[in-house]
Amino acid sequence: MIGVINIKVAIISDIHGNIEALEAVLNDIKNDNVDKVVALGDLCNELPNGNEVINVLRDINAYGVKGNKEEYFLDYEKHKYDWKNIQFKNTIFMYNQLTEENKEYIRNLPFEL
Repeated sequence: MIGVINIKVAIISDIHGNIEALEAVLNDIKNDNVDKVVALGDLCNELPNGNEVINVLRDINAYGVKGNKEEYFLDYEKHKYDWKNIQFKNTIFMYNQLTEENKEYIRNLPFEL
């Protein structure tokens, strides 16, 4: 006999350090009796609350995958680019703001589930 497990999953993405939006979405998720949250990348590299976003995702034991913004962090970490493009100045700033524990979290995110 094959058993069936019903799990309600919420998929979120592109949080970009917006802790207020993440908290609002998570409040909605609570009302929907979601069993698991999956975060599809671009977690913390636009707005200044990257640590807070990662901490919340870790606290709720969300599954996560790397997005291109997490790849930027890892690429910067590896090569320490002196990016001239203004687009990447924020990447350097946010990388330097993240705690070592949260950098490790990003390093360990898979590219797919």
